Amino acid sequence: MLSGNLSFSQLTPIEQLAFNIAGLNIGATFKKIVNSAEVKDLIIKLNTDNQLFKKGENSLGVRLDAIGGGYAGFTIEEKKRKGQPFDRVTLNDTGDFYGSWTVNATVNYIDINANPIKEDTNLFTEWGSEIVGLNEENLQLVTDIILKEIIRFFKSQI
Repeated sequence: MLSGNLSFSQLTPIEQLAFNIAGLNIGATFKKIVNSAEVKDLIIKLNTDNQLFKKGENSLGVRLDAIGGGYAGFTIEEKKRKGQPFDRVTLNDTGDFYGSWTVNATVNYIDINANPIKEDTNLFTEWGSEIVGLNEENLQLVTDIILKEIIRFFKSQI
């Protein structure tokens, strides 16, 4: 193995491979991949557009209208006038809530946050904190993408 004052140019191919592998850091790689704009945007889009807007569901797959009730008659008329869905609760009227989402990763986990305060309402109180977070299907999709990127990166480094 490595000893003394060997330079990189003096390493055998096996020693160079071992050196490259030893330098890999799964946590740092995970953090870098998840904190990329593409992955952050995907996580937010899956949570807001896919789960909340298209399905009206939280991260547990529960319809929001089963938690906090459906839209009131006035809100339904406003949604119709705006061309927005009214057959499910989407939590997207002005776009402020969806626009408040952030994703940040550490070496151990992914943190998804949003500002639930809208006028005099706390959306977490009314609809539950599970409105933020990926359902099983979307979590698996993101996991597969991250794993694929980690493997691709590690292969390029070895």
